[in-house]
Amino acid sequence: MGALCLKDQRSEKAATPFFLVAAFLQPFGMFVCLNEYFPHSADTSLPVLAVSGVMLAQQAMGFIAWRRSSLGFFSILFWTVFIGTAMAKMRIDGDIAAIASGVSLLCLSRAVDRTPHRAIAPLWYFIGTAGSLGGFFDLVKGSSLELSCLGLNAYVIYLSILLASRVCGELLILGEISNSPHTG
Repeated sequence: MGALCLKDQRSEKAATPFFLVAAFLQPFGMFVCLNEYFPHSADTSLPVLAVSGVMLAQQAMGFIAWRRSSLGFFSILFWTVFIGTAMAKMRIDGDIAAIASGVSLLCLSRAVDRTPHRAIAPLWYFIGTAGSLGGFFDLVKGSSLELSCLGLNAYVIYLSILLASRVCGELLILGEISNSPHTG
């Protein structure tokens, strides 16, 4: 329905609610289908990988086709679920997986922050930072490196201030350029 709404300008605003409903209901429908038609297993990671992989592909293709922030948001969500489940399935230590997922989200957030879809970036910055710092703390907890968490937190705060000041500086420069009498 969201795709159909995008074909007519009069109903274009209704597309986002349809995309949101689809992103919530489709995974549940897929899990029900897998539960009903496939043999049950104690390993729940395979259905999660299947559903998150299909949803990732669908949302990413929709984002590429229509450039809607809601589709980008859910692409990142299903990416995170897929990667986290894949790392758990490969028996990668949870601390390392949290650090890797967190850094991956931080890189994705930075890329999204440079696009017109920057409104979705702050939540992913937060989740990526929390995951990577939490994973690092769990990794060094109880060791002689535990104090390094304080330094890493301070460095992350410094980076966030530097990033925010660069973004604000870029916006100010762009504002000055666009308001300059020399630019037509």
